[in-house]
Amino acid sequence: EQFPARRIPTNVSTRRIYHTILELAGLYPDSDVEALSLSRSLNGVPDPEGGIAFSEAFPPDNLLTILDERMPGIVLNRKLTQVRRGVYDGDHKLAMVGDDVENLYNVASDPSEISDVADQKPDLAETLRQRVSQFVDDASKEKAKATYNGGVSKEMMDNLRALGYIE
Repeated sequence: EQFPARRIPTNVSTRRIYHTILELAGLYPDSDVEALSLSRSLNGVPDPEGGIAFSEAFPPDNLLTILDERMPGIVLNRKLTQVRRGVYDGDHKLAMVGDDVENLYNVASDPSEISDVADQKPDLAETLRQRVSQFVDDASKEKAKATYNGGVSKEMMDNLRALGYIE
């Protein structure tokens, strides 16, 4: 059976849905789609990412401009211009603002993320911070290697802008 109905015990990234769809569609770009497909995890193959899932959120400039006009100071006070990143590793979730650790939670025992344990587990917080930094470095290297030779039409650019993907 290709996709047995069951849960897997490790964290997985939602970006793996993309790889799964590519695999099911029979599309294999210049990346290891099959290794990152969720079908492997569902069929008992060990997770190639070791149960680690990263997150990353970039602040949208258009929203920051509106906020700054309507609520002066909030953008700087809440560090809204900085990228938010995080990592789930086993039972723990680390959240970062820019390069700084914001908090660390044990999501198994504290699923509501009420108790920040970063001060009680500084070594774990630092290890996870380093993993996030390595993830960013690796992604930057991959981006530098990527090539795209196709053009983007004016209509496509207008659509992307209207959806808020570009400024």
